[in-house]
Amino acid sequence: MANFALDRDFTTQARKLLFRDLYPRLAWGGHVVDMQGSNCADFIQRHVHIDVAIATHDHAMLGIEEKIVRGKFERFVIETHSDTRNSPPDGWIYTSAADRLLYCFTLQSGLECHYLNMGQLRQWWQGKDGQYPVHTSRTYGWVTQYSLVPIRDVPKHEIYELRW
Repeated sequence: MANFALDRDFTTQARKLLFRDLYPRLAWGGHVVDMQGSNCADFIQRHVHIDVAIATHDHAMLGIEEKIVRGKFERFVIETHSDTRNSPPDGWIYTSAADRLLYCFTLQSGLECHYLNMGQLRQWWQGKDGQYPVHTSRTYGWVTQYSLVPIRDVPKHEIYELRW
C-alpha cells in the first residue's frame, strides 16, 4: 500500500535536486516556476498537469510534467487511465498539456532523468495503446491502468544524470 508521507518526502528531496542542478540549465536565464504553493499554481498542476514551467530563449514558456520513480527500471509507465471510472481515458498520456515529460529514476548516486518531447511521445503513442500489456493498480478506491513501455521503444530524447 502507498505511504503518501514517505512518498512526499522522497519526491521533495528529488525535486530539490532538479531545482538545484537541472532546471536552471534548461531554463533561459534560469527562470523556473514551481506549480505548487498558490491557488493558481495548484489549479494549473491539477487541471493542466504541469508541475514546472520554464522560460525559453524566445520568452515563451515550456510546461514540464514530472515523473519521479524510486529505483532504476528499463521501462516507462505510460498511464492510460488515472481512474477507470472515467471515460474517455484520463491518463496523463492523454490529458497532460505539458510540452515536456521529465521521467526520473532514482540511483544511489542521484537521479537519471529522461527529458522527452511530450508532443512527439503522444504522437508516437497513437495506435500503440494496446500494443503493450495493460496493467492495473488499485489505490484507495480508484483503479489506474498503465502500460510498461521499454525505454528503447520511445522517441529519442535527452538523458541527464544528477548527483545528490
